[in-house]
Amino acid sequence: MVYFKVLLNDKRQKSDDIYPVVVRVTHNRNNTTFNTGIRVKSTMWDSSSLSIKGSHRDAQPYNKTISEFYSKIQNEAYKLINDESFSFEHLKAALSNETTSVSSIKKTTFKAYGEQLVEIC
Repeated sequence: MVYFKVLLNDKRQKSDDIYPVVVRVTHNRNNTTFNTGIRVKSTMWDSSSLSIKGSHRDAQPYNKTISEFYSKIQNEAYKLINDESFSFEHLKAALSNETTSVSSIKKTTFKAYGEQLVEIC
């Protein structure tokens, strides 16, 4: 089963008490987050309705953007579930509209990544 939730990511504080709004996707007790691109102060976040408070000057367009992004994630996830190919990698690829298939994405080990960094420097 896949679960979705809109959250204010209070673990990623930016300057002036501004936090990003994310959509958390949970599957088989594992989760990942997708950034909506919207950041607000924690005082402007309504945790009961999981939206930006109406007193914020851009509440309506921000909440509309969050809602559209949430729907997009749900639609792509349900397509993958119906195809019986759901994974976070497939979902990320579907959302970014990559033309390469997920199976062709090259996986890098930590050692290889470190060696690449040394070569660059």
